[in-house]
Amino acid sequence: MKKALIIYSLIFCLSLLSGCKEKDVSVVKPNPISQPNALIETESDSPAAVLNSVSSTEAMWSKIEFKLTGNLPEGWRITFPFKNQGEIFKRDKQVGAIEVYGYEGESFGSGLPNHSSIVRAEEIKSGFGNGKLYTLERSEPAASKTPRTWNEYYAIFPIKGENLAYNVWVESDDLDNDLITMRSILQILGVNGEN
Repeated sequence: MKKALIIYSLIFCLSLLSGCKEKDVSVVKPNPISQPNALIETESDSPAAVLNSVSSTEAMWSKIEFKLTGNLPEGWRITFPFKNQGEIFKRDKQVGAIEVYGYEGESFGSGLPNHSSIVRAEEIKSGFGNGKLYTLERSEPAASKTPRTWNEYYAIFPIKGENLAYNVWVESDDLDNDLITMRSILQILGVNGEN
């Protein structure tokens, strides 16, 4: 996405410098489905459309403010160092986070962390709306020379109409009890300005 934004921004700037109008600028992309060697033009991928999309996403992201609507289980605590970022603590040790990040949907493989494999996935409703709760087995990258593996509960809630998602994750040391707690946390999390 960043490469595309840079390319589109460069095309946009060059077109302005050369005197082209925004309507005359289009991006040429290959269409591998119908004609592998053919080129197609699209207005939705114009530099202006991409820049407007990025601006809209940034504006949406900056307006998000998390809130708790209930009580946490004993021994658990959530802090919000920023209005759209939370830290989850278990017995005063940070074991998770609440975040907003760029999301392109499941079909693009977006959202799940690197070096993870899905043990289980389930649909879930939360204060953020509908999403998926994953049980993951995580590991360090091979280059880290640390053979550590761990389990993590990882939830993704796409934000309708945006290329963003709410993300909540908790590293687990007690799969059954931490799953119950994760589900409780998801139920009491919300966003100010939404019901």
